[in-house]
Amino acid sequence: MKQTLFKVTRCTLLLLLASLFSNAYAQLYTGEMKKARKDPHYLQGAVPEENGLVVFTAEIPLPEGKTEARAFDEVKHWIAQYFSRKDAEVLSRKTLDLDSAACYVQVGINEYMVFMNKALALDRTQFLFSLAVKVLPGKAVVKMSDISYYYEEERDPQRYQAEEWITDRACMNKKGTRLYPMNGKFRVKTVDRWDDIVASLQAALK
Repeated sequence: MKQTLFKVTRCTLLLLLASLFSNAYAQLYTGEMKKARKDPHYLQGAVPEENGLVVFTAEIPLPEGKTEARAFDEVKHWIAQYFSRKDAEVLSRKTLDLDSAACYVQVGINEYMVFMNKALALDRTQFLFSLAVKVLPGKAVVKMSDISYYYEEERDPQRYQAEEWITDRACMNKKGTRLYPMNGKFRVKTVDRWDDIVASLQAALK
């Protein structure tokens, strides 16, 4: 009798946990993410390509009178601060190239990109990318490239390259009116991350 009761209790608990996880996971596609999948900000052209590779690029104007050397010092300081914040969940940061004379720096970043973090449901991926900043007269050019994802690392590890996963052809329906649910969440979060990087660097260079 006790064994039967234990089996029933355990089965009920497992069903409850499965239901909670299912409900939490469903929120990914019914709340803000569902709206984002149809938001023009994430649709056609939101993920730019250069020669078949995904490359985000932005030019940030420098304040009048600011020298390239001073701006480059601010860039290096920003990189050290921005990619060490606790809320960024950065796993590693590596300097790939540094040329102070040319005012150029490139870093490789591996951090967690979180899609959902609720009780009994954590959906996230490792987000790997290269970030390069070149300071020129009157402006700083920043690029994000070499983007990949390491997903379901603790259950069923999957590796995705941006070129096969978040481009227009891979991520949108034929009409270009919405993103697919699965890889759409990667695209939305990647665009958001890029927007935040540009906004943060722009503020640092003011």
